[in-house]
Amino acid sequence: MGKGYELNSEFSLFLKSRELLQTSSLLHRSMDSPADCMTTEEKKCIFPFLYKGESYNQCTNAEFGSAYWCATSLYDSKEVKDFGLCQKNCSWTVNPSSKACQTSTAKICVFFSFKYNNKEYRQCTSVDNNGVKWCATSVHDSLDAKGYGNCLDCTCSNCTVSTGNEEYADFDGKYWCATSRYNTGEVNNYGLCQSDCVRTPDVSSDVCQTKNGQRCIFPFKYNGQTYHNCTTTGNNNVKWCATSLRESMEYLGYGDCLTASCG
Repeated sequence: MGKGYELNSEFSLFLKSRELLQTSSLLHRSMDSPADCMTTEEKKCIFPFLYKGESYNQCTNAEFGSAYWCATSLYDSKEVKDFGLCQKNCSWTVNPSSKACQTSTAKICVFFSFKYNNKEYRQCTSVDNNGVKWCATSVHDSLDAKGYGNCLDCTCSNCTVSTGNEEYADFDGKYWCATSRYNTGEVNNYGLCQSDCVRTPDVSSDVCQTKNGQRCIFPFKYNGQTYHNCTTTGNNNVKWCATSLRESMEYLGYGDCLTASCG
């Protein structure tokens, strides 16, 4: 399906910045990156940029562990061409919970359902990806996969599974977790969760939500202004909302609004 530009194969800078990666241990924050955000090599960061179909407005540690990076040049498609490690005055994209099913680029998998080639998926699939399981990390209004990544880890903790011969193809609203994993952290075996497990509930289709299935929170503040609906401010004319807030009501987490549920 043409998975964009892989760091291991396309970015020779992976080798050039190995020493920096070993010594860089930067804290991360969630806010808009300042206009003067620079790399450790004094190159200006370019925002937004695309990596594996996802748009970034801040530095990210996607596939770099504890080191945060940004684009310093782009292809015409806005995909990353060259990149560098961000300086400490830059802001960072907050990582998802390690308990959530996510990708190697630290993006949450969209499992309220996504579509690929007219087929609906509610779990990782290896279709058209050389046997490697992947998932959507964002979707178009049609629910077709937009952003994507290779599945890294889907786990449950402190709970047990039930036995049975249920069909796991789409799970039909049932909750499941991993019972064993490969060395890569990818799911090997799994089962249906019993009632004592903590579950991530689905968001009702009539509730305003983001394209990755998170509930929008209103009101929220952005740059001191209060919003009671999705806004396009600072997001290239794409409507977005807050998915979590600071005590000041300023947005913390956010996502692009799903038009079908938000109007």
